[in-house]
Amino acid sequence: MAAPACSNAERGRASIRAVVPARGLRWCAPAAATVAVVLAVVGGARWPAYRHRSQFLSELGQRGAPDGAAVSAGFVAIGALLAGSAVHGEGRFRHRPPARAGVLAVTLGFAVSYAAAGAARCDPGCPERGRISTSQAVHNAAGAAGYLAAAGGMGIAGWALRRSPHRGVAGAGLVGAPVAAVLSALMASESNAADRGLLQRIVEVVVFGWMIAAVRRPGSEATPPPLRSAS
Repeated sequence: MAAPACSNAERGRASIRAVVPARGLRWCAPAAATVAVVLAVVGGARWPAYRHRSQFLSELGQRGAPDGAAVSAGFVAIGALLAGSAVHGEGRFRHRPPARAGVLAVTLGFAVSYAAAGAARCDPGCPERGRISTSQAVHNAAGAAGYLAAAGGMGIAGWALRRSPHRGVAGAGLVGAPVAAVLSALMASESNAADRGLLQRIVEVVVFGWMIAAVRRPGSEATPPPLRSAS
C-alpha cells in the first residue's frame, strides 16, 4: 500500500530545514530577542521624548516616529526569525504532541504578532480603543492574540513536559504562563497606563526567555523507546 503523501505543511517545514539546518534554526529565538532589544534601545535613544516605562514597544514603529519605518521592518524580521524557531520547536517535540502544540502556540503566536505589528503600524500613541484606524485595530488584535497564545502555550507545554527530562522548561512554563497572563491583562488596563511599557517588557522577557530555553538544543528528541516485551 502506498505511503500517504506529505501535507503541504510538512513539505514546507522540510524545505526550511533543507535550507537552514537545525543548528541554525535553534539560534532563531535568541536572534529575534536580540533584534527586539536593539530596536528598543536604539529606537528609544533616537527619540528623546520616548519613555520606556509608559510606552509600548510598538510606539517606536508608529506613524510619525523618528525611525518608525525601520523599526517596523525590524518587527517583521523578528516575526520571520520566530517562524524559524517554530519549525525547530516542532521538530524537537514531534514525539510529544501536547508539548509541540504548546511550543508552536508560543512561537507562532509571537511570530504573527510581531509581523503584524510591523505590517500594520499603529496610530500615534498606539490607542487600544476609541476612534482608531483599521491598521491600529489589526495591530491591537494581533498583539492581544500573541500574548494570549504565549501564555496558553507555555502552560500547555509546561504541563505536558512536567514528567519529562525537560523539567526545567516545564517549570518555567508553568510559572511563566500565569505571570504573562496577569501582566498582559494589567498592561491592557487604562489604570496602569503609566507602567504599561514596563509591564510589556517583563512579559517579553518571560516569553522570549522561555522560547530560548525550549528550543535551545539542536536536532530533535530521540524517538521514545519501544515498550519492553513481557517475555
